[in-house]
Amino acid sequence: MDTQQEKQPNQPPADPARRRLTQAGLAAPVVLATLASRNALAATPYNCTVSGKLSGNTSSHGQPVSCSSLGVSPGCWKSPHVCGSDPLYSNNRWPSPYTPTTPFTTAFTSYPSGFNSKTLLQGLQAQGGGNIAFARAAIASLLNSLAFAPDYPLTPSQVQALFNATCNGGTITLSTVFPGITGTTAWGMDDVKNYFESLYGTSDQCPAGMP
Repeated sequence: MDTQQEKQPNQPPADPARRRLTQAGLAAPVVLATLASRNALAATPYNCTVSGKLSGNTSSHGQPVSCSSLGVSPGCWKSPHVCGSDPLYSNNRWPSPYTPTTPFTTAFTSYPSGFNSKTLLQGLQAQGGGNIAFARAAIASLLNSLAFAPDYPLTPSQVQALFNATCNGGTITLSTVFPGITGTTAWGMDDVKNYFESLYGTSDQCPAGMP
């Protein structure tokens, strides 16, 4: 007679496809290896998306999480432990196709004064507020969008569109960038910068797990 106490047969071997995906994730750049420790392996938390921000972070997609755990800061990306060292920064940990020596204008079409001759690393190292601080946030966000995909709330093209449209005082209508958003809500530089920074916090230190 069958009972609930009856032993179950041995479980089948783990799914090879899933195992390959896991192994691929472990072989990715070191910044990716920190995702598990920061609980960011699930789908992008709704309260951290632009849609979530516009709706007041309310959703049935589970409990809100700390958005600042999803990426790392400009200070972390420019750390010698991550960006590597001269000459040529060949030992950098940045996600392809970008390296510390990539010209700023390769990544963005708008820029603060003087940034047309800077590299991305020099942009991260630049001191100042306003557009300069915004550029630092944009560089970090671009790298985060690649390193932590698909669990980061922004794609590289969205980071670029937001920055390029608002860097020098412009605005951007969010519905032109984010599928599913309707209406004429527009953000300026401060709105975009605040959103970028909300996804990684403001600490210059790399989180636990970064080399």
